Amino acid sequence: MSCAPSLRKVITADARIAIRPPSDWSFKEPDAMKKVEEAGGRKIIRITNSEMSSYVAAVRKVTGIIGEVVPSVILISMRGALPIFRASMQAIDSGYLGKEARLEDNWTERTITRQILVEGPPEHLLRSIGRTEEERRELAWKYGTKKKMRMKAVKVGTSYFLDNLSETMEGCLDTAFRVRGKDRPVRALFLDTSVTGTKLGWFMPQFIDAVKQVSESVKRNMRLVSVILNHDKEGQASKIPMERLGDYLKSSRVDIGVESLITEDSTSLLGASYDEHEIAYEARGEVRAHELPETASIMVGDRLYDINDEKTGSTAALFARIAGDMARTNP
Repeated sequence: MSCAPSLRKVITADARIAIRPPSDWSFKEPDAMKKVEEAGGRKIIRITNSEMSSYVAAVRKVTGIIGEVVPSVILISMRGALPIFRASMQAIDSGYLGKEARLEDNWTERTITRQILVEGPPEHLLRSIGRTEEERRELAWKYGTKKKMRMKAVKVGTSYFLDNLSETMEGCLDTAFRVRGKDRPVRALFLDTSVTGTKLGWFMPQFIDAVKQVSESVKRNMRLVSVILNHDKEGQASKIPMERLGDYLKSSRVDIGVESLITEDSTSLLGASYDEHEIAYEARGEVRAHELPETASIMVGDRLYDINDEKTGSTAALFARIAGDMARTNP
């Protein structure tokens, strides 16, 4: 996965993007949080009810932030943020994963147009009229305030083990900020995940500085909201308010805690891998990001979601569908 160089670059040569891990950084990739198991003659991945409930709550929060920000660009940190992005899009639109499958997952950028519910009628009013949850959702959609959202989604290669990470990031940011309407500010939402906070400790300052340089290079006002899902931080949340950085960039950050990131370092649940030549020479043999995903069913608590019922045939899509549909149907 990489962003192809553009024939119409927006980032000028004076924007020096430099993103690299510390010199003593270990390239050894941790084990996947969820392993593929053999059970009853089938391959499954086990997720507890509480883990899924926590993750679904995070999906709802992310979709809420998308509704507030109405981003013109969503930057998806690859590979960790791809599941939360997919689940959030599936929560907004039940047909999203089917449409994505037709792109054969080879996309690095795509335009998404959606109507989103910004604010529904008061809950007590919905409960007094709607007899079922389905009826109340339909009433909220019919009488609530909606916005049309047209945004560009861009996969951004942020993995520490990538070869030529700075060049990869520059290409992805150039792709991301090639947007229409030069006089309008860019509203960007960046999605990422964190297990311990160690990588983000060095990555985020460099990333924010890179976006700042891009904003100055293209001389365009930008509002960047970074949304980070944090592992083993159930119930915790924090927000850094919007602050101005330079002449063109305003930046803020929202941290959302989850019981488990579930998909972390699992090629099967992430649904994305790198070609081996994309991995830095010193990281080869230390990471498994080039391995192909396994096809497996998913067990949430005692309930089995059979991979044979997933039209795309993808374990990662099955996970995103489960989380997204739960977030949409059980508010």
